[in-house]
Amino acid sequence: MPLAELHGKLSAEVRRSEDALTGSAFNLLTLLPPDRCLLPWLNLAEDLAGTRIGLPARAEVAAAFWPQWKDGSGRDCEPDVVLSVQAGGTTVAVLIEVKYLSGLSGWPTSPHVSEMTGQLGREWQALQVVRDHELPGSPATTSRRVIVYVTTDAQRPTATLEASIQELAVKTDAAGANIFWLSWFTLSSVIESVGRESDLPVVERLALERLFALLASRRLVVFSGINPPVPVQIPWSYESGYLGTIQPVVIPWSYSS
Repeated sequence: MPLAELHGKLSAEVRRSEDALTGSAFNLLTLLPPDRCLLPWLNLAEDLAGTRIGLPARAEVAAAFWPQWKDGSGRDCEPDVVLSVQAGGTTVAVLIEVKYLSGLSGWPTSPHVSEMTGQLGREWQALQVVRDHELPGSPATTSRRVIVYVTTDAQRPTATLEASIQELAVKTDAAGANIFWLSWFTLSSVIESVGRESDLPVVERLALERLFALLASRRLVVFSGINPPVPVQIPWSYESGYLGTIQPVVIPWSYSS
């Protein structure tokens, strides 16, 4: 729970930490019913073409934080969050890479360099080689595996996504990797929408309030603007006529050097 952060008990360094934000936010999200906030938010994720991720609206979700995996070259790989979204007998594995005040820890390099260097590319490889039973909830099989790249961008980071997908296409046979982007700023709007429900259980409302406060403390809340003023009708009428001579007002004063 982000109580220490909300009460100003954490250092500035910790408050800038992506791991602290990831742990607090996704812990609260996974404690709520998945269809309440987590799935509606994730379903706003879109790929380079603007196509939404298309996860089930209702599903069971199992989560793992910072699993220790290996990429395609056997190097250590540690995604931030991995979800198993299970519905209708099928499971979608969702790898979530979170960014807050920094970019990718590894940038895609030239096709002349055989080694995969881009962080999203390495995580895509790791997601493909991990076995089903090693995923959260130990599903029997997965029908789909995707990456959701969560950032503070207001618009889709096209250059980053294009470079990552291109590196995968050149250095592996992973043409058309399922990499989606999601903005932190869209989460506050989802929370506000859910919060308008009158029959929301008290515990869930408290969790949403703390999640919203956490986002606000990191300045990740959308400013919805100022409501336009409502015009006030003031009755008046016009009449012509002579009001007389206006007498000047004399104000006594003096000057001394």
